[in-house]
Amino acid sequence: VAEQVARTPNATAVSGSGGTMTFAELDDQAGRLAAHLRDCGVGPDVLVGICMPRSIDLVVSLLAVLKAGGAYVPLEPDHPRDRLALIVDDARPAVILSTAASHGRLPPNSARAVILDEQRDLWMSRSPVAPTGGSATDLAYVLYTSGSTGTPKGVMIEHRAIVSQLLWRIETFALTPADRVLQKTPLGFDVSVWELFCPLVSGAEMILLDPGAHRDPSALADSIRTERVTVLHFVPSMLDEFINVADAADCASVRLVLSGGEALSTGLARRVFECFPPGGI
Repeated sequence: VAEQVARTPNATAVSGSGGTMTFAELDDQAGRLAAHLRDCGVGPDVLVGICMPRSIDLVVSLLAVLKAGGAYVPLEPDHPRDRLALIVDDARPAVILSTAASHGRLPPNSARAVILDEQRDLWMSRSPVAPTGGSATDLAYVLYTSGSTGTPKGVMIEHRAIVSQLLWRIETFALTPADRVLQKTPLGFDVSVWELFCPLVSGAEMILLDPGAHRDPSALADSIRTERVTVLHFVPSMLDEFINVADAADCASVRLVLSGGEALSTGLARRVFECFPPGGI
């Protein structure tokens, strides 16, 4: 990410309903927050909970945790309180990053609370720091399983694993600064990782879907058309719903659709090729 910041500092890194931010601006804010997190004890393999909706502040927070050397743990604010309590109790994050609106969703805990919007003047007053020189085997993040077959379990992912996948995706699907990647997957699902970090590594622009809009096929179609999205991901069940409301006009900008997580039927695949521009997938 730092290398991409150096290559295209003035290019737009992320945009959404909250505005836009260039690579240089994102790097600067993440560096300032990282300095604050280090003072809170964040370093290699230290877990940091993140409880906030999809926003530019969320992207700043994720990058800041990694710059500080820590590993992030998603705490989705719209998840049931019992699930949030289980994750906090099991992971025992040293720090939890949240917003004033989402902080009340969290269970009582011993983590250091950093409420991003309320404490903005504090952490923005810090001098930005460079990324901590860590190891490829340091933790990057911890995602908790759904718990559909038992108690949710935290899956620990090292930097070397996710970097390998990111670089493979960028090369295989030829992601470039000309792409506009839709970030619509909630943070607690692993697909969110490539939606967030492939753009930051490749120089593509990340388009943040409004919170909750990932459940609304019509809102998705509107965003794809309005934001001229070129790359996006669907699980097949949502892809099926999307195709029912979308048409070729909605999808004229799209060149790549990734789909996984469930079985993709031949019939659905045919409908996708009918909806999207010829040769665009």
